[in-house]
Amino acid sequence: LLIENERVKRFGFTVTEFERQKSDIVTQYEKEAKEWEKTESSSFCGQYVDHFLSGDPIPGAQKEFKYLKAVLPSISLEEINALATRWVTDNNIGVIVTAPEKEGVVVPTESDIKAIIAQSKTADISAYVDNYREEPLISETITSGAVSKRKEDKTLEYTEVTLSNAAVVVLKPTEFKNDEILFSAYSLGGNSLISDDYFAKVRFATQVIDMSGIGNFDNVELSKKLAGKTVRLTPYVYPTREGFIGSASPKDIETLMELVWSYFEQPRKDTSASKAFLSKLDNQMKFMKNNPFMAFLDTAYKLQYPESKRTAVFPTEAQIAQFNLDTSYAFFRDRFSDASDFKFFLVGNFSMDTILPLLEKYIGSLPSTWRKENWKDISPKFAKGKTDVTIYKGTDPQGMLSVTMSEPIEWSEDLQLKFSLLKEILSIKLIEVIREKLSGTYSPQATISVDQFPSPKYILTIRFGCSPESAESLTKAVFKEIKNLKKRGPSGTDLQKAQEAALRKFETDREKNDFWLGKLESVYYNHENPENMIKFVGRVNEITTSDLKNVASKYFNTDHYVRVVLMPEKR
Repeated sequence: LLIENERVKRFGFTVTEFERQKSDIVTQYEKEAKEWEKTESSSFCGQYVDHFLSGDPIPGAQKEFKYLKAVLPSISLEEINALATRWVTDNNIGVIVTAPEKEGVVVPTESDIKAIIAQSKTADISAYVDNYREEPLISETITSGAVSKRKEDKTLEYTEVTLSNAAVVVLKPTEFKNDEILFSAYSLGGNSLISDDYFAKVRFATQVIDMSGIGNFDNVELSKKLAGKTVRLTPYVYPTREGFIGSASPKDIETLMELVWSYFEQPRKDTSASKAFLSKLDNQMKFMKNNPFMAFLDTAYKLQYPESKRTAVFPTEAQIAQFNLDTSYAFFRDRFSDASDFKFFLVGNFSMDTILPLLEKYIGSLPSTWRKENWKDISPKFAKGKTDVTIYKGTDPQGMLSVTMSEPIEWSEDLQLKFSLLKEILSIKLIEVIREKLSGTYSPQATISVDQFPSPKYILTIRFGCSPESAESLTKAVFKEIKNLKKRGPSGTDLQKAQEAALRKFETDREKNDFWLGKLESVYYNHENPENMIKFVGRVNEITTSDLKNVASKYFNTDHYVRVVLMPEKR
């Protein structure tokens, strides 16, 4: 770090670095200016608070962008480089060293730190060379595919396009944001199709591939290439599927399509990126294991799925060492080798006339082998009976409590909706009892996830921090509220609160691109009925306290759970 400070002080930044940074700043301000009329109220509230408390000016995004364009050209690279000599000095530096109070840990002394600082000022340093190439992301000629079928859905107002390579693209143009297009894609299979031994070698495949860049560009070169553009794309491989999550400004949508094409056709196998990722991960895990809260989460998750060989919040050194770059690269290429079983989704500010030629070129040209794949059910089984464990970690006088339940269900959209209302009601009761009545914690959290695939189930998790002395009494309070829901169901008042919250959320969510992206994915992945979206308000209001009592009584099993308590280490 000190060496890089010294390098800037001696040689300054380069012209190309300077121009890229200016381009990024212009893009940031331009995006805010384009969205000024669709900025959410919370953003204005924050600005008003800063103005009142600190006197920060709030001329508005459009005026700020106009000011930026007027001032930015007058700022020179020489002015920026001159700041280094004023800011990097011997009189404004502070160093703080933290380390575990543990035998065998070598902590640098004050003289060690001073020696490092002194050495950086006399080190033999060369000027930074900004390697940047003007070549395009894709240098080869692409033969476009074509649209073979087109279908309009009148219910949710989207278009489904099938391309000549059998890839399916789902499109929903919106006007919720002026400068936003959201993108996702998935194909069934994921890592469920490989053995546990193979999984150990490819556990971090997508992270390493993502850090390696694409085509002729390594990760650093790619970031330079994308400077000034509003675009991101991340590949993933989950247990049941693989795909992408991304977004772009309308002006950069072609760049997003180029990135998609490149991950299919020319992902990189970068040894340096792999070593850097594994080294960073190994150091992070050593740090995380000393964090009491992280150790608590790791323990809780492993106890929930004791027979799973793949379960790990924090991978061990041995698991990290099993990673194999060649095997991972081959695995990635296989998962992204067949576009015919992919479904792509685009939601945001685009026109069909503009987007279709790009889809035909970059997605329609992707390779297809027309293989028919599905996931395998290798989902880990939830621990049997009652699991009750206390772990001792850290010395601060604080505790943590987690209770998790999970049972198989008969999945339906109506059951999923009822579980979401139960989650809201349980949160209300926990706040009333745990926070307000018992003063046990400020923010008790209750979450319920409902999965249809690979096997239908729900998972209820209640988690909050508390004093070590109150863990037992708060546990009893948690189970009492769950048992009350099973025996009597929610009160009419609590149901009304939950229904109102659900309807408020729906009212705001349906004006957001990310809501529609998730909804369209669910229609295809979970085979949801689009009509239920239109009837949402009525479906919510039709649910009764008796309905929720029946669900709680059937699925909340207070004899089947995992409870984990975090306590400070005994001295």
